[in-house]
Amino acid sequence: MNLRELLVSRLKALGVTRVVGAAPLVAADAPPELRLGHIAIDDEDLACLIADTDGRIKGGFGAALLSGGILHLSSQPAGRSPVHSVASAEELLAALALVSPTRAPSTLAIHLDLDLDEPVSDDLVAPESERAVLLCLDESISDMTIAVVVGPGVVRAGAVEGLGLFADQLGVSVFNTWGAKGVFRWDDPRHGGTIGLQALDLVLAGIDGADIVITSGLDRDELGDDLAGFTVQDVEPANLAALAAHWTRRPHVGRPPLYDALAAVTVPAYEDDSVPLTAARAALHLSGVVLDGGIVVADPGLAGFWVARAFPTGKPDTVFVPALACDGFAAAASLLSAIDGRPCLAVTDAFDPTTEAVLGLAETLSLGATVQVWGDDGGSISTAADHVELCSTQLSSPSVRIDDVPVRLDPTVLTAVAGPISAWGGVRNN
Repeated sequence: MNLRELLVSRLKALGVTRVVGAAPLVAADAPPELRLGHIAIDDEDLACLIADTDGRIKGGFGAALLSGGILHLSSQPAGRSPVHSVASAEELLAALALVSPTRAPSTLAIHLDLDLDEPVSDDLVAPESERAVLLCLDESISDMTIAVVVGPGVVRAGAVEGLGLFADQLGVSVFNTWGAKGVFRWDDPRHGGTIGLQALDLVLAGIDGADIVITSGLDRDELGDDLAGFTVQDVEPANLAALAAHWTRRPHVGRPPLYDALAAVTVPAYEDDSVPLTAARAALHLSGVVLDGGIVVADPGLAGFWVARAFPTGKPDTVFVPALACDGFAAAASLLSAIDGRPCLAVTDAFDPTTEAVLGLAETLSLGATVQVWGDDGGSISTAADHVELCSTQLSSPSVRIDDVPVRLDPTVLTAVAGPISAWGGVRNN
């Protein structure tokens, strides 16, 4: 085995299926076990965006091979990392061990300061993964108020079932960040609501009054330091099923004020079929695509905020809005879904230069990438039914489509309930 073969095997273990960039990592005629797909892109910023998006929407990591031998691995759109320079097989394995496909989204940059065709010693040993401590809650704390907050790491680790067992045992509602939407169905009594989007989320969720906050799989780019000052116990997602195994099962305590307060605003908006569409109604129209194994994606901003807040999720990994401000994500996700033959509806509220560049790439590759631009301009949409039909048309489009949809993006009805938008540092018209 040589270093290139070693690298490819490790990348595949991280969920990498293709490499983006000017040059491929492996030749097209390489043996099947060494092949990785390749998307040829000279623009390195665009290559990183495609790789970031690839890792986020499919699980595992996306990869971009950049000039100077920089390998960009990511599952966090707009994620950044200091460059780790590696000059030996041992250093390469140590660097790759810094990331895992079963943790919250992250980014790693590696400078490959080595000859990839150099042979690798047969006795090379990969570093052992750090072992997590198995935690169990003691019933002596059963009189304390416990809040549970989970992030996308729970989904990426395949620990949703374990989370359900834990929630059932404690009888609590679980709050998810928007990167973990769908860990419970929107109507599941264990679903406490999506948090991290607005300034008063933690207050309405009752988390500010909890004695202990149990967290798992959080993406710090979503919640940041919002839980600073709280008594927090972080738990590995794989540990959730066993965490309350010794507790006597408790009856469900009911949903928090957050859920009902937001439902009082969103439910009437779902039922409003006037045009311009309410943002909640527009998000509802998108939800049908996930029934066919598809995904809904949105750029951060007002459109992304409404999708993250109002999209009625039925299962995890079906709706994606990045944790960081990131132009072009929705278009990139549409492009990648077109390559993979996966249904995708993509939404933005600003047709920016990056989105334009991604769709230009899609045209070059003859892909049916599509984007809905929500805002004041109505395009051909004059009824709610027109939008439903547009969604269906976009899913079957063989070419690039950009469609304007008249949507009322003003968040006032929600900010009156849960305070200013806090995600992405706040968004315009907040």
